[in-house]
Amino acid sequence: MPTLTQEPIVVSANAGVIDLMTAAGRYLLVIIGAIPVLLKLLGSHDVLAIVAYFRGAEGTALLAALAAVASLAWGLFKTHKRGAQIATVALDNRVSDKIATTK
Repeated sequence: MPTLTQEPIVVSANAGVIDLMTAAGRYLLVIIGAIPVLLKLLGSHDVLAIVAYFRGAEGTALLAALAAVASLAWGLFKTHKRGAQIATVALDNRVSDKIATTK
């Protein structure tokens, strides 16, 4: 039976930061879309107007935008964590350089 030879996985020591920046770039357009709604809400300092705003259709849209931003922030955190974990594994002395290494 033939054996499969595979090149080692080369992982950047900064994989967490690189993955974070890549994900941030993907999410940038969604965040930019939420900014006008946030600015409109923050422009009003009247508490009753803010309550009325949230009860209306625009307030619902704002809550949806905030939920999207929170989801994006969680995704960025998880992406960074995964990249950092990959780099940690590749740097570990117990992992053979034939399997994973850093550059």
